[in-house]
Amino acid sequence: DDDRRRDDDRRPPQRRRPEDTSDTRSSLRSSLRSDTTRSDTRRSSEKIVVRHLLVKHAESRRPSSWREKRITLAKNGAREEVEAIRRTVQGAEAPMDELATIARTRSDCVSASKGGLLKPFKRGDLERDFEEAAFALRPGTLSQTVETKAGLHLIYRVE
Repeated sequence: DDDRRRDDDRRPPQRRRPEDTSDTRSSLRSSLRSDTTRSDTRRSSEKIVVRHLLVKHAESRRPSSWREKRITLAKNGAREEVEAIRRTVQGAEAPMDELATIARTRSDCVSASKGGLLKPFKRGDLERDFEEAAFALRPGTLSQTVETKAGLHLIYRVE
């Protein structure tokens, strides 16, 4: 989930018009802020950059994506798939590049067209579970499977 954009956008990410992203991102950010507290936003203005891959499942908040109109994958199946991708990424000579390559074709997030790259964000901008996992990573490291309402993620902290 590029937690900054609408999950229900069914167009392939490469067709997204640049002028669509700011309004969509700000409206989703507002809705995601309900998952955070005000103290989170005051803690730090540090911004980080991550790449991520999202695998949605039938129990996801919105079980649809640019890839599939209706996602029916069971949560356990999604978890197995994410774990297999994680092993592949970990074993790669260039893990960040490997995650980007896989994200372009497999991620259910519209950031797939950018290899899962998200714009810099600070605490309070995105869903709490995603943020906590991302901020806990050191640059150049890959997360375990991260579960959010959007689905299951792999996160690689770029900076």
